[in-house]
Amino acid sequence: MSDKRRAELEAKRQKLAELRKARADRMKADTERRTTEVAGPTPVRRDLDDLVNSLVGSPSRGSRESGDRSPSIPGTPSIGNLVGLPGPSALSMSGSGRASRQSDFSTSIGPTLNQPSSSTDHVIERVLTPRIYSDLIDVEQELFVLPRKERVSYNKEVQTTVIETDDRADDYEENLRQRILRDHDIERERLAQLSEEERAGILTAPEFLDFVEQSSKIVQRALNDGYDYIRDYTIGAESGEDDSEGRIKRVCEFYDERCGKNRSITDVDWSPKYPELSIASYNKNPAALNEPDGIVAVWNLHMLERPEFIFHSQSDVLSVTFSPFHSNLIFGGTYSGQILLWDTRSKHLPVLKTPLSAAGHTHPVYAMQMVGTQNAHNLITSSTDGTVCSWLVDMLAQPQETLELVHTGHNKTGEVAITTLDFPDNETTTFWVGTEEGSVYQANRHDRAGAKAGLNQYDVYKGHAGPVMSLHFHPLIGPVDFSDLFLTSSVDWTVKLWRAKSLAKPSTTPHVISPLYSFDEADDYVYDVKWHPAHPAVFGMADGSGRFDLWNLNTDTEVPVASTNVGSGRAINKLQWDRKDGRRAALGGSDGHLYIYDIGDMALPRESEWTDLQKTLAGIVGGQTTGVAESAPEPMQRALLIDEIIRHIFHFSAETGLDTLNALARCCRTWEDPALDYLWTRLSSIAPLLQLIPGVELVNGIYVFQALHPTPDLTRFNFYAARVKHISYQRRIQVDPAVLSILKGKYLPSTVMLPSLRSAKLSTTNCSEIQACLSISDTLSKLDIDLGFKTRGSNEHINQYLQDAIKTAHSLQHLSIRGTLTESLMRSVSSMSYLHTLSLRLGPSLTTVALLAVLSFPNLSELEIHAGHIDPDDLSAALSEKDTLSFPSLTQLRIRAHTQVLALILDEIPIDVLHTLHIEAEEAAGVPAAWNPVLRTISAKASNSLHNLILEHHIEIDDAEVENASSTETVTIPGSPKTDTPIPFSELQTLGSLRHLWRFVLDFTLPPVISDENLTSIVKGWPELRYLDLGLAPASQDKFLTFRSLCTLAARTPKLTSLVVAPQLTGCDPVTIHADTPSQHSLTRLTFTCPPPTNSVEIAQHLHRLFPMLLEVDGLPEREEEWAQVRKALSECHLSSEILPL
Repeated sequence: MSDKRRAELEAKRQKLAELRKARADRMKADTERRTTEVAGPTPVRRDLDDLVNSLVGSPSRGSRESGDRSPSIPGTPSIGNLVGLPGPSALSMSGSGRASRQSDFSTSIGPTLNQPSSSTDHVIERVLTPRIYSDLIDVEQELFVLPRKERVSYNKEVQTTVIETDDRADDYEENLRQRILRDHDIERERLAQLSEEERAGILTAPEFLDFVEQSSKIVQRALNDGYDYIRDYTIGAESGEDDSEGRIKRVCEFYDERCGKNRSITDVDWSPKYPELSIASYNKNPAALNEPDGIVAVWNLHMLERPEFIFHSQSDVLSVTFSPFHSNLIFGGTYSGQILLWDTRSKHLPVLKTPLSAAGHTHPVYAMQMVGTQNAHNLITSSTDGTVCSWLVDMLAQPQETLELVHTGHNKTGEVAITTLDFPDNETTTFWVGTEEGSVYQANRHDRAGAKAGLNQYDVYKGHAGPVMSLHFHPLIGPVDFSDLFLTSSVDWTVKLWRAKSLAKPSTTPHVISPLYSFDEADDYVYDVKWHPAHPAVFGMADGSGRFDLWNLNTDTEVPVASTNVGSGRAINKLQWDRKDGRRAALGGSDGHLYIYDIGDMALPRESEWTDLQKTLAGIVGGQTTGVAESAPEPMQRALLIDEIIRHIFHFSAETGLDTLNALARCCRTWEDPALDYLWTRLSSIAPLLQLIPGVELVNGIYVFQALHPTPDLTRFNFYAARVKHISYQRRIQVDPAVLSILKGKYLPSTVMLPSLRSAKLSTTNCSEIQACLSISDTLSKLDIDLGFKTRGSNEHINQYLQDAIKTAHSLQHLSIRGTLTESLMRSVSSMSYLHTLSLRLGPSLTTVALLAVLSFPNLSELEIHAGHIDPDDLSAALSEKDTLSFPSLTQLRIRAHTQVLALILDEIPIDVLHTLHIEAEEAAGVPAAWNPVLRTISAKASNSLHNLILEHHIEIDDAEVENASSTETVTIPGSPKTDTPIPFSELQTLGSLRHLWRFVLDFTLPPVISDENLTSIVKGWPELRYLDLGLAPASQDKFLTFRSLCTLAARTPKLTSLVVAPQLTGCDPVTIHADTPSQHSLTRLTFTCPPPTNSVEIAQHLHRLFPMLLEVDGLPEREEEWAQVRKALSECHLSSEILPL
């Protein structure tokens, strides 16, 4: 212990000893005074008498003895008996009736008090003393004649006495006061001698700051106490007007610049133990880069100026809740997927948090809820990737349970994007989730009777046309159980009431559940809806226009019973009732303000509310209540998000030049990051990255390192390299080995140079070692490699890169390879069963074994493959031994092969899964194409699913042979016998069963011969057709299409928008159009692959008659002038008609 501290303790001991001694002396003096009360006047009294005698003279003994000893009123001269005064006449009467005398008189000193006191003074001791009369002297004094008062006598029992106190106590207090002042002056002088550093050290000491923090909170709570201490209860209460609408009254508004500026409130909650405490979470402030991204503030109703506690997060906090079992614990879900735990007994940072790993959440957490009891409870969280985790509150290192909610019926991905979650009361296993698609699903944490853990895919609650923003079950209160009812809100401007299906009877087939009722009163997105915790028929909703509506189903189901506009009219993101009695509602606004509203007596339910709600629900279910009839949701225009709007702006700016984006990046910090991301997201060369390395310069076309320091600072390189997502090498870059060694030594093999790289495109001609090193990333999802067919083994860098990319890129989903693959790479590609999209144009390097492996990829949805070198017999034998399912997820197929191979592969595709099919028939010289088995397989496998069908068949023939083919139906292929090459139309007729076909293209070197009757027979089965391309005109002169085929298309294909056809227009008579042929109002583009007509005006008129909305008419390029006349005539028809195309 220091000497200074020891001296301070010694001084305190001395001061304490003095206080104890003073108290002992005071007690001794009181005892002595009580023993001498009857003996005579106290020493203090004698001192007072001596003072009076010295001022007015000593009275004579005779006068003292002969004075009137009758009692008199203290302080009032005796009137009944006059006391003789020496000198001239004592009294004389003036003419005015005034009594005057020349001497002052002294009142009889009766019982007196030692010091003035009042009724509120402390009780003091009284001392009885004998009455004393003093002598009078002659003075001149004007006296007023006092009226004679009634003589009053007092008993001894009620006679007042003199109260005396010990002056020594006053002296001690004065001395103590003076000593404290001296100590204060000494302390002030000592502080004046401190240096600025010592003062700053005292002011910044943690103990001092904690003292100021706690003391100022106490003062602010007292100052914010709304009680009127000077209220006058004798005055009647004045009736003032309430500024709130209806019966909703605003209590207070919480806002602090530190936590609310440029932020929005994302979630709110109330403390389960302290009803005056509420909590709000905030997102990122884009204008303050040095502030934490996420903030959580605890507000106190008794302290409006600042939060009670402020907690920080490294990511936006999207959801927050108090622990119902530990009043000091607060949980938060973040945009990064982390779950944070704060303690009010600790500082700003979280005491526990989940790691950023695949074990927990990696997507935003918008919903969380605590379930269980005091002794056994879990925190349930959900993220937008469909992951639901269960956590123990004291162990956030890894979740106790993880559940992936997957729906196999979704088109692109099976994940269910969860936006909100809720458990019914007294339920810890089964919960309901709202999704971005607008549907609500029921899910189980564990297996239970009749249901498995996971998502119930069959019971789908459909009713919303936009993402579900909130979901809340009816609380289990009162005599009637309504806990199967729940409310949902959505961006489709509605709130819907649902009844949950019984858990004992889950569906085994798809079943759509419709809402009981829809509340369509809102005029904006409805962000939150909550049942009232005490009143069974009351719920509140908050929308994007800043309105807070209160509904009472027992009063009205069409309009709210009360409504008010909150704050400045900005959107209200969250609503939460207080846990005590539900009188107050916390509303979190997008302006960063937290509003507290009181609904008054509307929170108090009557006893009949539960039975009334039963009647209301019965009327809703039975259709007795007049309301909104629930029907299929109308399609809703999707609203753009802020980042999408910025992306569109930057895309438009990029078209005007990169200088505009550079200016935007330098404009402000808000625009800097998105502008730089847009500038650097795609690179066509690594040269911009190399120029960021200090000391690297371009010398004679080679990037060399010329700095003296061997390890340059790569901060700027990392800053911009992290923004690159797509790279496509268009030219080869020559780099000095020193530059490559610097990058390899800094990054490889532990880290990657482009951590955000999503796609890369390389080729043999432009790939160097450094380009291959830069393109390695664990986030790579799309890879396009061009190896070439004539450079096998010439570029070892690209071969090594492909091998490394397959091992490193665990997120790779799209792979495209062109060229010759080595056997080892072919085996590696054959093992990539996780691919979603695959394009293999490998030539002879594609083997039958590799093709069979690709057929079994479970996640493959798009496939492009060139199998022209696959032998049909080998493939048939291999398929006969194959025992696994082929193409379980394939929806798009583009294949080039012999027609026999095509038939074998198409036969492996499951029924009604293929949406798009592009076939390129490739036959050996002299072998005719066998189209019949291919087309029949297509009709059998995809009659209910195929939307796009493209058929191609190209052969090499001389121009002379094409001219000869104009007079015959057969074409001679060089080096082969004469064969009928054009595909017979009878085989095409089998495609008429594709009733869902949207697009059909025929691209043949020798197109099939089609007549008007043939076209009618095939298009009658394609009512959904939108695009039709029949290719070039056939060589036959016997059968051909005429203008009548256009009439057929106008009548049979009402949705057709684009047409490529070759009817015989020269010498035809358009007048043959039937008068009853209907007009087709969808076709806007028509391309003729035949010679132009000679009567262009008449053709244009009849085209306008058939297709009033036709805008473009094209033909063969070599006859452009003649087709221009047809377009001109068509324009004149549009101008002269009443129907003008848009």
